[in-house]
Amino acid sequence: MTWKQNDHLVVKAKLGPRRIHIPDTHCKRCEAEFYQPEHEQYIGQFPIDYVPEKFPKISVVEAESLPFPYSNGQLEFDLMLNGSTAHATDRTINSDQGLDHPDQVKVRLLNTRLDGRTSDVINYRLKNKPNDFNAENSNKYGMQCWRNQSTDSLQCYGQSKHKVDVGVLFKNMGGDQSNWVLAKSWEPLYGGITIEWSIDKRNLHRWKEVDAAIWRLLESWNVSLIFGPKPVSQPYKSKQGNLVIWSISSDLTIKTVVGDKKNIAQGTVLTSPFLGQFPINFIPKIKTLNEDDTIENVADFEHPMQFNLLLNNAKNIEINNFYDKNHQNQVKVQLQNRSTLDPTYFKYKKTPREWINYFTSQEVIKDKDLFTKFDLECYSLKNLKSHISRFYHCIGHASDPYHSEFLMKIHQHARSKQIVVTTEVETPLYPNVSIEWTMSYESLKDWKTVDQNIWRLLKAWNVKK
Repeated sequence: MTWKQNDHLVVKAKLGPRRIHIPDTHCKRCEAEFYQPEHEQYIGQFPIDYVPEKFPKISVVEAESLPFPYSNGQLEFDLMLNGSTAHATDRTINSDQGLDHPDQVKVRLLNTRLDGRTSDVINYRLKNKPNDFNAENSNKYGMQCWRNQSTDSLQCYGQSKHKVDVGVLFKNMGGDQSNWVLAKSWEPLYGGITIEWSIDKRNLHRWKEVDAAIWRLLESWNVSLIFGPKPVSQPYKSKQGNLVIWSISSDLTIKTVVGDKKNIAQGTVLTSPFLGQFPINFIPKIKTLNEDDTIENVADFEHPMQFNLLLNNAKNIEINNFYDKNHQNQVKVQLQNRSTLDPTYFKYKKTPREWINYFTSQEVIKDKDLFTKFDLECYSLKNLKSHISRFYHCIGHASDPYHSEFLMKIHQHARSKQIVVTTEVETPLYPNVSIEWTMSYESLKDWKTVDQNIWRLLKAWNVKK
């Protein structure tokens, strides 16, 4: 099979043994709607020292023409340690019941942004919390370990042998009642990927061997000739005050002057076309499209166009990438053209209402407080912690001409641990364009103002009426 993770990583491999599906007996509707084996990209289960057959590289044109995965995290494989054998299942990697055998390692890949890497975690701790390291566990596993105060759990960082600055973060070291350990690496290699893998704590002393095997297999399976980060085109280098004409889709072409870009955070490289940072009440000059205008295409799925809005007369807030830390009174917006995705994505994708219906088919709590305060229909799972540390799914109506329903999530940011609000909406006004915006939870009271002004600015900027 030939499966594309991204342009830089195209896996061609002879498939190993197929895994067994474990039905969801707690939610028959979930099983019927969301079990889609035709979309799985499971390579197989192999011994740790498995040497795969290598295939010739494919052309750049062929690599770029292959469809992207139906969903992020589709590419998976398993490894077996100590010569053991077991029937692999599709139990999730994110569960202490996910492993099918104590000697099994489950691996999955996700595409990620090029705005950080695993070593950022240890560099931060060495600089800001150098006295927090746990000597006993650090020596035991050959890593740098510390106690995470917010979760009261042990975390460790290990230096990979694969390349300089490549590392592994062990985020779940297994409690007293569990041997499950979850490892994660996010690196700019292969165009930007995240590798997640789970292992039994009794085999954790072999983590370097597992890490090396994963990188070795990816290198052997990869048939793409595209190396390094995606070349940066001119829109990425747009300067404050420049006039730009950016095409996001056939229905949305923005012509305007680039806004504030002075306060880019130290060490940050903007990885997508960035239009600038504007006050929420900014009024742009209306432009028209001329016959001799040069239109630049920014409809890149991997690098969607972005801009920021500032609330409450805030000024001089640091600018970073969309998935970096959220600052108070700052709203980050991105527009992603999804027309190049695999056709099966459009066949099976869910509307916001369908996602909420799926979510509420489980044991959930409807939050009356959020409805009263913010006019949002919000739900959370019953078995999670109380108050806002809970993960919420909300649904509301955008102020586009179609009053499109949007899906809002209130959740903890993976890196900064702050509570953030992330909203995603699609509208018939701009078909196949996803409009996503994120802000800190403190700004939730302003969500309607944010929503209204996003649509107002897009209408004003768009020269494809």
